[in-house]
Amino acid sequence: MRFIIQGKLGVVLILLSSLACFSQQLPADSCHQFVKGSFIIEGREHIRIRRRPHRQIEKDTRNKITWRYKLKWVDECAYTLILIRTSDKDRIARDKIGASQPHVITNTNGTRYTYTTSFSFLSADQCGTLTRFERKEETLIKVR
Repeated sequence: MRFIIQGKLGVVLILLSSLACFSQQLPADSCHQFVKGSFIIEGREHIRIRRRPHRQIEKDTRNKITWRYKLKWVDECAYTLILIRTSDKDRIARDKIGASQPHVITNTNGTRYTYTTSFSFLSADQCGTLTRFERKEETLIKVR
């Protein structure tokens, strides 16, 4: 009986945590502050993101890997990343060059936003949270 209750509680917690991924109507100007800047992915703080209106660079400071993307804004709160180059030696990662990855900002809160994204190789959407941070000069990532 105890395992059944714990199992049901686990399912409820998973469902509640996934609610943050669902789209909602956002005010038109609520995503403007995320068009450019420096960000980290919550739960993956070793990955630093530097974004300009048409380019994005992600740098894994732990594994010394860099991904460069072309960035296309579809509307105020939706964008697509297209991988154009990576220093990742993994063949699977290199095979993703040219692949599109759509993102939708689903919630904003100050310097943070929650997004959903679809990967063509996964059957389910993924979600995450990015937080803007003030970068220091020594962590500068140049974007062309």
